[in-house]
Amino acid sequence: MSYLQKISRYGKSQLQLIIRGEFVRFFQNISQFFPKWLFKVSSGVLLKTDSPRIIYRKYQNYVFEMAKDSDLIEIAQLSTIPESVLKSRLALGDECCITRDIANAGRIVNVLWIHQGPCYIKGLGLDLRLKDNSVYLYGSYTDPEARMKGIFNTAFKFVYDTLVERGISSITGVVEGWNHNAYNTHLRLNFKPIAKIVYVVVFFIRTSVITDLETQRKRTRICVTFPKDRVLI
Repeated sequence: MSYLQKISRYGKSQLQLIIRGEFVRFFQNISQFFPKWLFKVSSGVLLKTDSPRIIYRKYQNYVFEMAKDSDLIEIAQLSTIPESVLKSRLALGDECCITRDIANAGRIVNVLWIHQGPCYIKGLGLDLRLKDNSVYLYGSYTDPEARMKGIFNTAFKFVYDTLVERGISSITGVVEGWNHNAYNTHLRLNFKPIAKIVYVVVFFIRTSVITDLETQRKRTRICVTFPKDRVLI
């Protein structure tokens, strides 16, 4: 496919978004061509569960465990996140559940990060004030070759069982507004959508519009800098 054909196909796909009225997704795609401080649009859905429905498979060739410092290089290669960022996460107390494919030399094929305590989600301008018995799951990534096998569900069971042993039962997560597969997976696990977030950055000014999905009430948060009293995720 030639470069012009790729441009034409991309243009048609963006036009379809406009026709369907998916303006947030359209501007989100366009904002990828700008520096993040100049123009950025993103959206997400905040979900929560206090009683997850555990759906999982029993695997013979996958092992689930918590990551160690020695795993960070491989995790960085899988998730394309700098190793220094991953080290800072562990230093702040976050944990990472990893899935190893023992049929493939123990290669890591999935990661799922866990945070406990207040945090600020940079990509959505969202301030989360979690209770002591609650955690925030984030940064889930599965190797493309290992997708559509239900690995996330089984990794989630491993994480949930670990958390219950510590007296933690409430779990919060965010899925990107356009990621319908991830959203439906969370619904099957008995997560309840509680808020929708649209986040816009224009020349350093960060605006988050948060809609409570139960009351349909909206609140707007505008800031220029990230909060200094929160862990940034």
